[in-house]
Amino acid sequence: GRQLELELREEGGDEQTVLHERELMEGVTERTVEALRRLAREGKISRECKRGLLTDVIEHHQEGESASEVEIAYELLVMRFVRPDGEDPEREQELLEDFADQCKVLAKKLY
Repeated sequence: GRQLELELREEGGDEQTVLHERELMEGVTERTVEALRRLAREGKISRECKRGLLTDVIEHHQEGESASEVEIAYELLVMRFVRPDGEDPEREQELLEDFADQCKVLAKKLY
């Protein structure tokens, strides 16, 4: 599977410190993409934001190594807390709102 890496980038330099490396949870990419589409459809993130973050996911997949930051964010903020059977839609909606805020931050960093 693809590795998840969190990196610390120093301002103005190329120095990178890998803090953490592990496997991405099963299905995180698909669920991230679906969440981005849903948030854009509901008007919680802009279409530009969705487009940029989807492009980032695709580019990371082509490189095949590390996960994109939006996938990491989805896994940490949403996926770990939702029941796989989708039994608690209110909870998921709440978590997705936090994720939407994070999406806006990540999209600003990309562009």
